[in-house]
Amino acid sequence: MAQLSREEAVAAASLLGFTHLAYLGGGASLADALQNTRPPLKSGCGIYLHIRPSGDFYIGQTRNLKHRHADYVAAGVKIDWLAFLPVPERRLNAVELDKIQKAIAAGLPLANRQHAAPMVERCEFEPFDALFSPDRQDAFIREGARHGRTRAERIEAIALSATPAERESWEWFQGLPKANRMLEAAGTVIHAAIPEPEDFMNSYWKFSFGRALQKNTSRTILSISCGLWAVFTCRMLRLFPEAVTCTLTLAGFMAGLRNEHGPILPRRHRYAQWELGDPIGPKRTAESFAPMREWRYASEADRLADIDRDVTQAAMTAPYEATCALEHVGLLLEDPDVVRALQAQAMACMRMTPLMNLESSNRIGAAAAMMAV
Repeated sequence: MAQLSREEAVAAASLLGFTHLAYLGGGASLADALQNTRPPLKSGCGIYLHIRPSGDFYIGQTRNLKHRHADYVAAGVKIDWLAFLPVPERRLNAVELDKIQKAIAAGLPLANRQHAAPMVERCEFEPFDALFSPDRQDAFIREGARHGRTRAERIEAIALSATPAERESWEWFQGLPKANRMLEAAGTVIHAAIPEPEDFMNSYWKFSFGRALQKNTSRTILSISCGLWAVFTCRMLRLFPEAVTCTLTLAGFMAGLRNEHGPILPRRHRYAQWELGDPIGPKRTAESFAPMREWRYASEADRLADIDRDVTQAAMTAPYEATCALEHVGLLLEDPDVVRALQAQAMACMRMTPLMNLESSNRIGAAAAMMAV
């Protein structure tokens, strides 16, 4: 595709709902370009769109636009036009997915390494179910954490494929006071919640590092995402790196079970803070549910059988988020009910959509976490 004119760039950004557009061709700096945008840009957290000299489009998310753009400049990526939409941090994944799907529907050429075009073509085959069948998903949850671990040589191969940028992030992470303990917690989550993690990594789940950029602010330092949704995060205060909290995202219909005394899991684990999270995708009923966009069941009997499964129920209900000190994560994961709720949530997210943005993935960290336990 040829280089886009200003009129074409404005039309594309407007079509996808971006509110700011800046021209970066000819070596223009981001700071100078943003000074001329209207309305003025007040937040650097949101979704960005690159229109590159080749005519390709790239959609991504960032919590700090200036820092993210500096990474692209350092990597030598050429950008003609940059469009941006400020978005609250908690809605980044959902809005990014919406923009990617709109771009595909409009026929725009996406350059994302993993984007939704293949997903749309594979909708007839429901890819995650084809790779890891519903029967195996159900057995995985029934077995809890007893399903075994990955082979060390395959994990080592993952680390050897890492890029220089991944190695730089890994070196930064190693300097944190509680790096080893965070890796142990992450490794426990990976082995407990994700089936065949070394095979599905960077297609259905990823491990990421994120740096604390704002003083006196709690920022995500480590995360494990399945599909577009995080199932485990570690956060810390920039000025108090010893204070690390972790959040597990659990299937709501399991974590929200109650008895005559009240919620079961929150009462069992009073050291954790329990909050209702955002559902994965739009709200759906048993009649309207589909495991992924445009999916059609082969028969009514297949649909009814699928609706009763734990993985499906997890996708239909809002999850619970259990947050506790890093030192208490092990206590949560010793509870088989917590593990099953984590497994159901992780597979519901992977079943909904594959990964669409691998730029934050860190293979060294993932390998180190899997080998830490």
